[in-house]
Amino acid sequence: MRKILYILIGPKGSGKTYIGSQVNKNTDIKFLRVEPIWLKLAPGENGWETVEKEIDKEFQQHSKVMIESLGAGDGFN
Repeated sequence: MRKILYILIGPKGSGKTYIGSQVNKNTDIKFLRVEPIWLKLAPGENGWETVEKEIDKEFQQHSKVMIESLGAGDGFN
């Protein structure tokens, strides 16, 4: 099965979570919020690896997954 990852990019407060929630509710695309994943990281834990694992988990049940990102390299999405 072909897997597609969509990324919503925009500044904080621009509506990424709202749009992702609406997409999740009204389409077959699973919206995964990644900011809570970053906020739960333990000191020294690899955030990118943790997010990748969560995306892979979603791909086990969904062929299309959407995440949000600030588009900045600070690691907080």
